[in-house]
Amino acid sequence: MMRSQWLRIVLMLGVVTLGLALSIAVTPNSQIMFSIQVLAVLIAAWHGGLLMGLSATALSAIASVAISRVSIQDHPIARVNVVALIIFAIVGAVVSAFIDRRRRQQIQLEDLQAQHARLAEVMHSIGIGHWYSDLPTQQMFWDAQCKAHYGLPPDAEITLDVLLGCVHPADRDRLQGAAERAIFGHTSCDVDYRVVHRDGDVRWLRALGRGFYDKTGKPTRFDGITVDVTRQKMAEETLAEANRLKDQFLGALSHELRTPLNAVLGWARLLATGELPAHRVPHAVSVIERNAQAQARLVEDLLDLSGVVTGKLRLRIEPVDLGAVSLSALESVRPAADARQVQLTTSIDPEARWVPGDPDRLRQIVWNLLSNAVKFTPPRGTVSLVLVPASTGVCLEVSDTGRGIEPAFLPHVFDRFSQAEGEEMRGVRGLGIGLAIVRELAEAHGGAVEARSDGPGTGATFAVTLPGRLPQAPARSAVG
Repeated sequence: MMRSQWLRIVLMLGVVTLGLALSIAVTPNSQIMFSIQVLAVLIAAWHGGLLMGLSATALSAIASVAISRVSIQDHPIARVNVVALIIFAIVGAVVSAFIDRRRRQQIQLEDLQAQHARLAEVMHSIGIGHWYSDLPTQQMFWDAQCKAHYGLPPDAEITLDVLLGCVHPADRDRLQGAAERAIFGHTSCDVDYRVVHRDGDVRWLRALGRGFYDKTGKPTRFDGITVDVTRQKMAEETLAEANRLKDQFLGALSHELRTPLNAVLGWARLLATGELPAHRVPHAVSVIERNAQAQARLVEDLLDLSGVVTGKLRLRIEPVDLGAVSLSALESVRPAADARQVQLTTSIDPEARWVPGDPDRLRQIVWNLLSNAVKFTPPRGTVSLVLVPASTGVCLEVSDTGRGIEPAFLPHVFDRFSQAEGEEMRGVRGLGIGLAIVRELAEAHGGAVEARSDGPGTGATFAVTLPGRLPQAPARSAVG
């Protein structure tokens, strides 16, 4: 700062000296001499401000009076005219003040331009577009970022028709209504709407704006910004869907926990009273055991799903007789099948019995597929289990003659907490985790699972393919 101030002083002294020397060399007329020195005052004021301009005026006046009293090598130096001196002082002060004011305005303008450039750069970097409309002429001005939000090139000409042509047809009235309320209601505008790019891409924008008015209150401008909020909208939709699934899951969980518990408590109370006929006691015990097992399996499924989600699921790989595991799972669901009058059939190829895997998890795969098939098969229907060789592995298929799967739901049948909806699903509930666990366990074994169905009323088939078929029963030993 001090160095800059000294440079201004040196500049002021230099231009004053140069002005005096030039005026002496050109003419002995004091009025013309002062006119030349006004240029020195102007230069000093422009570069140094009001103080330097006034200092240059004072120094020029003093030096002119001093020089006029001496002669330089017989040069005829004019005597300073008092009137000219006064006029010069006044002109110098006015010029200094005027130039200083212009100088400050220029500095402010440059600062504003720099701030505007920085603001525009920041807005562009964070994806904010700026627009404004001249209401009397209906002209619209958008920056490049704003045009990009609408999928338009930077040199695109903007009109109201172009704007409305970019907005999704379902959102045009809402956007126009929000703008009109803001302009004529003297309020701010805050509206979300969709725009359709030329390539068909649909984006969500948020527009924030306000009107400007003349002294009579007549609207003259409408200025604002646009922000691309597509990600935010997608996140909101995802959150809404997650909340819907959570509510659906909690409702299903409450039902699934309460149903077997009610059966256990009901039959247990009957047994406790001692009033149940002797021939009904085995049935009561069977119902209690079956429902207790169902509830235990439900809890295990929830724990397994938690292990899958957190990455804590571990497999104990060893040679497994998949045929024996499948028959064991089949017997565990037989009581439920008998209760629903569903016939169970099996077909196990001896060449497709032995595979490397976790016996408990493979049993879980088969049990989930069978219990799911029994649940969705009406009375006097059939559930079939088939085990056959497949390439270097084995293929386990569970088919039913039940309700089938809608084509639209088929790609989502293995998603967590997903359940088909519709009149045909009324009365059939579940958590939507059994098939998700089947997929996770199959993939953990290096295999895959698929679902096939020709639609409602045609039944469904679930096929699990597992790699690593063993040619014969090996000696039992842990592989991993």
